[in-house]
Amino acid sequence: MAKLDDLLEELVTANRILASQGIVDSFGHVSIRHPDNPKRYFLSRARAPERVEIGDIMEFTLEGDPIDKKKAKKFPPYTERFIHGAIYELRPDLTPEYLKKEWNRPKSAAEGAKEVVARLREEVRGHRLYVEYLGRQMNELDKTAKQHNKEEE
Repeated sequence: MAKLDDLLEELVTANRILASQGIVDSFGHVSIRHPDNPKRYFLSRARAPERVEIGDIMEFTLEGDPIDKKKAKKFPPYTERFIHGAIYELRPDLTPEYLKKEWNRPKSAAEGAKEVVARLREEVRGHRLYVEYLGRQMNELDKTAKQHNKEEE
């Protein structure tokens, strides 16, 4: 469990560093694949990256479903979380180990982050139609979820 706790702390730190370096803005997000379950990933709840704390981190399936549904109801997750799951599904090699290896090259953390983000952006561009499709689906799912939440109340 200590390994996972350390990883989640690194995710909090990554959010804050990337925000302070201007790599993500107040609507940007940083996620990381679960080290023991490749079909899950971690992402903050919908919150500005510079304000993320350990309690804001949520676990999701690759389909974007929150594991802790009570927490997700109390603290809404990013609606763009489906894109993160789609990227992890397309790129099974994107693991914490891969990212650490890429970031630990002899350069500043900001330069490393920019390089990794640029490379992933290029790779995702090749799947642009898929991502755009996911965006449309995400909007529909968001509407459905809001309707479902109203029905449960």
